Amino acid sequence: MRNRKEQMTKQERTRGWIFFALYILVLPLLVGFVRFVMESVWAFSLSDVSANFIYHVALTAAICILFSSYLLNAWNILLDFLPENLIALGIGLLGFLLLRFLTSKLPLPLVDTMPTSYAQEYLYAPKLTMIVFIFLMPIAEELLFRGLLFGTVKQTSRPFAYGLTVLIFCLSSVWPLAVTAGDARYIWNALEYLPMALSLCWCYDKGGSIFSPIVLHWVIHAITLLHGLSML
Repeated sequence: MRNRKEQMTKQERTRGWIFFALYILVLPLLVGFVRFVMESVWAFSLSDVSANFIYHVALTAAICILFSSYLLNAWNILLDFLPENLIALGIGLLGFLLLRFLTSKLPLPLVDTMPTSYAQEYLYAPKLTMIVFIFLMPIAEELLFRGLLFGTVKQTSRPFAYGLTVLIFCLSSVWPLAVTAGDARYIWNALEYLPMALSLCWCYDKGGSIFSPIVLHWVIHAITLLHGLSML
């Protein structure tokens, strides 16, 4: 029986932190710049759905390569501690639903447009949207936020790991919209991401394998997509 404690190699952590900084600060702007050059210089344009698909396929592949040994270890832990991970997943989902119900009652100044945005993309290209939003995005985000950030900080302080990971995850989910829309009030929508951030951290902390929050993230995004479709 293996120890239910995942370990990233020192090389994986070093590469991971560099990539994490690029993911948060550089890649979103770089993708926009590349699309601008393609359209203005080469007169070649991609739809938002196609651009998102190409970006997230490349992103997920790169992250999986960076954390290859970590993923193998996580898979072995999942098999060795399957009941614990299934319980963590189930309780995490129930916690998300309860907390999401409570945060939905908050009087936020602006409505989060993410659910309807992906719902509209789904109507335009359902298969590509499902691959990106439900499957690829959670893999990349869990490896970076829960696997790298939470897993590293937890070695020093579990409460601080929860607080820091939840804060960065929630803010990273809304700041691009606040910048694009030019309206800082969208930062308040970070409160709507608290249920997901907390439940995913708890699921990983209690289950022990990164595959548990990845599956939970898939389920949450599927629920979010269905909610967005119901709002159209």
